[in-house]
Amino acid sequence: MTAGDARGSRTRTALITGGTGGMGRAIAAKLAADGFDVAVAYTGSVDLADAAVKEITGQGRRGAAFAADVADEEAVSALFDAVQDRFGHLDAVVHTAGINRPAALTDLDLADFDEIHRVNVRGTFVVNQQAARRVRDGGSIVN
Repeated sequence: MTAGDARGSRTRTALITGGTGGMGRAIAAKLAADGFDVAVAYTGSVDLADAAVKEITGQGRRGAAFAADVADEEAVSALFDAVQDRFGHLDAVVHTAGINRPAALTDLDLADFDEIHRVNVRGTFVVNQQAARRVRDGGSIVN
């Protein structure tokens, strides 16, 4: 899921977690419009991932999609490895991956609460830890 040619280290590269839906997809498109090559991380639909990459490459940028569970340390490390292998470097990480299970407190299932905590809290820590280790000097990490 990539297009374009190698552009060297002067090109900025961003990774967007949750990059196939809502806010993440809009940010991916905006960064591509601003001249970034963009990788999107997703857990859902391959079709949505392909559409996000098509939107990025349609703006003349390189794009790629990678499936990854943001709360899994090994999966996130592999995600960052894959992005660096594909693009050579990383200048920005925008972490938008998250889940919600709308329910009244009295009705929220404890298993749902545990999954929300796992993805939204642990996932934020795991992604940010890798981002802090790998984003080039002068880069950005946004949550």
